[in-house]
Order: sequence, then structure tokens, then C-alpha cells
Amino acid sequence: MDKEPPIVWIKTQYTMVQGSSDDFLNKIMCADNYDAYPNCSIEGIYDMNTIGEYPLEFVAKDSSGNETRRHFKLNIIEKTNGENSSNQNPPKTSTDFLEVVKNYKNENTEVGLDISHWQGDVDYQALKNAGVEFVILRVGTSSGIDGEYILDKKFIQNITNANEVGIPVGIYYYSYANSTLRAEQDAKWVLEQIKDYDVDLPIAFDWENWSFYNEFHLSLFGLSDMSEAFLKVINNAGYEGMLYSSKSYLEQIWYPTSYKTWLAHYTKETNYTGDYEYWQLCSDGVISGIKGDVDINIRYKK
Repeated sequence: MDKEPPIVWIKTQYTMVQGSSDDFLNKIMCADNYDAYPNCSIEGIYDMNTIGEYPLEFVAKDSSGNETRRHFKLNIIEKTNGENSSNQNPPKTSTDFLEVVKNYKNENTEVGLDISHWQGDVDYQALKNAGVEFVILRVGTSSGIDGEYILDKKFIQNITNANEVGIPVGIYYYSYANSTLRAEQDAKWVLEQIKDYDVDLPIAFDWENWSFYNEFHLSLFGLSDMSEAFLKVINNAGYEGMLYSSKSYLEQIWYPTSYKTWLAHYTKETNYTGDYEYWQLCSDGVISGIKGDVDINIRYKK
């Protein structure tokens, strides 16, 4: 018998503009280990048209009768003209690739990047000259749940140029899968895109649709089974599969995997205690050969 209550991923307070029609209930992630359709509701009285603070309670119940309750506050505020200084962007930060090499490179590590079309036209010879030891390239995504596949606009250019200068390549695919069948189809599509290129490093399943998780109707077991289905197809084709996720979701959402793990945790020293082979330590990296920011990663060879 299932005795585990649903997981509720909720903030202590939410702020909405007066008169907003947004359904903020769907912004609160509600997931159960077995039940793909937990009953989620809000208890308390609030009025989206009236400015004020409303103490509320989010309630999640699964089909086995397990229940989770979380108190939070809803703030309804007046619409502003957007000139408030508090809405300005925070100061720009940057992490120098050469400093990362200095601080993290040793006999057991390699330092590399993950790259997509967001990095524009990349000079791979400059990356190699700077000491980049591997790249993980975004192969593509889909247009949404059950959507058409979309090849990353710079993928062919990226993998061709990385292969030409001899930088080892890994792959990641940003998935919107909502079933094991779709995840398997995702993996087969990825394999078709990479078949003519050198891919020596793992192929990562990147699923991070947490802000609208409720729309996927996935139990936590279903979510992990889906990732395992993707990775199994990858491994059966002779490559290595790898799960990508951030520290908090690896700790609280994903079930343990027998495949490799790519940890995302933006910090100078991670306190993640699980097993991982790759660590994405920042998203504000700067390096010669790329105009703008890029993610920097550490690979642990042992």
C-alpha cells in the first residue's frame, strides 16, 4: 500500500497583479510517487481583483488517501508602470574559464563547456587553444508535448567544427516527453541526428519542465521510468546515456539511476552527495572563441 504523500514544490509567497487571469495553482508543482493525477486544491478565500495579502493553504491528495498541506501567502498588488528600481536586473557576473582551469584542473578532471545555438558562431580552434577538453552539444528539442522535433540551429556547425579540431563531444537533448514511448522516440531521433559524427562522450536526457510539471500528468515513478527508457535506447545503440538535472531535483524528485549523472549546481564547491561524473558549475562563463556567456563543466574521470 502506498503510504507516501505527494510532493508539493511551493514558495512561501506568490505575488500577482490585481485583476490577473493567471492560474497560479498550476505554477505550484504537485507530484506523487504513483498517482499521475493527484488532487490539488487551494483552501482559503482570496480575490484576484482586490489588493491585499491572503493566507492560504495548498492541499494535495493522492488516490491512496495520502495528503500534503503547505501554507503560503498570496499578495495581490497594484499594477505599476515598470519603472520601479527594484525591478532592475542584478549586476552582471562572470566566471573566467582560465580561472576554473586553475582551480579545478588536476589529473582526475577535465574542464569543458556545454554549447547550443545561444552561443552563436563558436571558434572551436580558439576553444582548444584555451584548454577546452570537451564539449557537450545541444542536439535539439521539440515544440512541446508531442510536438515536432527541432534540430538546434547551430548543431551541425558545432559538431562538425568540434570534430575537425579534435575536441571530444557529448550530446544533450532537451525533452518534453510525457511517456516512456515518447522518450524512446526522442532517443531514436537523437541517434539519427548524430550517426554521421564522432560522439565519444555521454548523451544526456535533459528534462526540466518543472514550472508546468502538472500539465504532463506524470507520477514520480513515471518520470524516472521515462528517463530510463531514453537512456536505455542510447546505451543499446552503443553510446553512454546520462541524466542531467540540478542538485535540488536530483535530491528530491528523481529516483536513483544506474546511468551516469550530470549535476547542475552553480557554486564553487558542491555539497551534492550523490554520484556524478559531470558537474555544471556556472552559466556565466567567459572564454576566447565565444561571444557572451557559456556553461562551464568539470568531468571527473574516475
